[in-house]
Amino acid sequence: MSLDPISLRDMVRGFAAGEDLRAVLVLTYSFDGIWFEENVIPDIFERPVSVSLLVRDRNALVTEAPVCCWRVDASYSTKVFHPKMLLLVSENRAIALCGSANMTRGGFERNLELGMALEIGPEGGPKRVFREIQEYVEGPLRREVASTSLKKLEEIAVALREVIQRVPADHDGTQHVLLHNYEKSIWEQVLDHLPHRHLRRAIIVSPFYEPDGSREDPAEELEEGDSMFEKLFRDFKFEPPIGEKPVSVYFRQDEGFTQLPVKKLRKWQDLIGLHTQDLTADPRGLHAKMLVLEGGGNNRKPYVYVLAGSPNFTSAGLLKTPPKGNAELGIFTAVVPKARELEKIVRVMELRARFTPVRDWDAIGFKPRSQQMPPPPPFFAEVLLRVDDAKLELSVRGLPAGTAHLSVSAPIDGSWARVGNTAAEATATYILAAPTLISVDQLTGLPKVQAGRVRIAASTADERSLGELEVPLNVDRPELFCGMTMTSASRFSLDEKIAQAGVGSWTTYRDQLDWLEQLSSSKRDDALGAPKPSHHANLDRFYRNVSAGFRGIRNRLAARPSSEFTLRHTLVELARWCTEATVANDEVLRSDCRIYLLDRLAAEIASALDRGDRQPMLKPKLHRICTEIHLEDAIESARALLSKCKDKDTAEYARDVRRRFVSLGARGKRLAASHG
Repeated sequence: MSLDPISLRDMVRGFAAGEDLRAVLVLTYSFDGIWFEENVIPDIFERPVSVSLLVRDRNALVTEAPVCCWRVDASYSTKVFHPKMLLLVSENRAIALCGSANMTRGGFERNLELGMALEIGPEGGPKRVFREIQEYVEGPLRREVASTSLKKLEEIAVALREVIQRVPADHDGTQHVLLHNYEKSIWEQVLDHLPHRHLRRAIIVSPFYEPDGSREDPAEELEEGDSMFEKLFRDFKFEPPIGEKPVSVYFRQDEGFTQLPVKKLRKWQDLIGLHTQDLTADPRGLHAKMLVLEGGGNNRKPYVYVLAGSPNFTSAGLLKTPPKGNAELGIFTAVVPKARELEKIVRVMELRARFTPVRDWDAIGFKPRSQQMPPPPPFFAEVLLRVDDAKLELSVRGLPAGTAHLSVSAPIDGSWARVGNTAAEATATYILAAPTLISVDQLTGLPKVQAGRVRIAASTADERSLGELEVPLNVDRPELFCGMTMTSASRFSLDEKIAQAGVGSWTTYRDQLDWLEQLSSSKRDDALGAPKPSHHANLDRFYRNVSAGFRGIRNRLAARPSSEFTLRHTLVELARWCTEATVANDEVLRSDCRIYLLDRLAAEIASALDRGDRQPMLKPKLHRICTEIHLEDAIESARALLSKCKDKDTAEYARDVRRRFVSLGARGKRLAASHG
């Protein structure tokens, strides 16, 4: 177990250098979108990212993030969604940071936090814990999101599974275990992993204890014996070294007041040593959570286990399960029980330097924070803005009885404006036209999303309100955006995007920020770089871009013939380009070029489907993949466009290409029929 300081920036930048990121998953309680955009997104999006998802607690939003990262509010954990994890997956590696830090400035710059970074790759690593992360993503975490995000979770799980399959046998996989509490409390799992319950010493580091009233750990009516300290002394028998108190508690205080219930701990005063944070030595407030258990004594097997992650030393964090308790996530680590191992942990974490022993318990005053928990949301929703046709997709569940109408509004130009409305029906997905959500920036001339959040209101037939909900606004094409501005569609033509995808070229997020800043600082757009490079009129460049791009895509498929992730994202790209080719208006895509591009796209789609059909592992999944990415819609849009081609010079070519798309459509119907 490494106890070196963790730098989020160094971890992200140093991970899988030179490889694209297949998946990014962020779990956090509190979320500061402005800080996240400035300090995390540029490092993550230094390279292509195939799928990203951020899940957070809806009641702990500090500021909203831009639309380039898919954000959703946890919908199952109505108490507190409390996990903190960053998972990055490349083609051959995966890294997970699990700890106490939220995705906020406080979490990574101002607080005392604790986290553990684990990595696997071709050379090996803790394979077991990553398999447990995969199972967590595929199982319990799915409860927290609606239908639009389920596909992203599945893609993340697929990407991680393919990395795990290439990792050698896990020789030390029992060292780390992922603990979540969706089926069983964290405390029960900790007890199950221990060889016995005879402890020499225990160390508790936590900012919150019971009773508490903070949002992070809400106060609860506890039954007798239900508090964490009651459980600790009831479930373990302590046999400490002579002259030592077996339990050391590290906590924070502010001007003599603390949330540690000192009076309630007095009955164990002979067994507990209190250590308060010395803010004069380090002004950063304690937010780390850690439990260290040292077992042994009387010829019993010695052990040292460390629990680090999101749970505070409270019943909500350790004894409960969601939705009535917090949703939590931690890493339980078996440390080799060498001599004085506990002292080493204390020394390396500088606990003695950062905390001062409490000699007089009467000098500490108890002052709980009384923050009232907000009521549970009236229903749950995820909102997707389709960029190409400016329509909203609402995935809604749990609507109140009697709901007849849904209306959507957004903060536009400083006030909430009505975007659209629809009748509530027996369906979970609604489509609304929302042209007001996309406008053209007057300074840059680029398309821009008007809001990062929307408000959904439910009402009865007689317009009586049944509740409203604010949720983040996501877009279906996040790769086109830098913040709220659509940059990619303006800077690159379709053939250039195909070439970039095929040869691995990429415009970084910072490059896009710099370009936008230059464009915004001058009205002379042509002098700073017009949105379309000068070679757009060069047809030779167009054909070379298309040829190089598709060649690279075929090579990628050939290199990973059994990869579900590679096949899925190849088809996603081909379907997207197929749709875009039917609506693109740049000057290169005149009639003959457009038909040529659709001809090549039809051939590449057929080739990709053939590859999937030849793989026993992929063939049963092919229909589901095509359905989820709406491949049939892309094929139909191309067929419809080609049917309208009346140019006598290209009509025959258009008919031939149209027949290829008709054949692809028929193939899709046969695939659907074979899967019942």
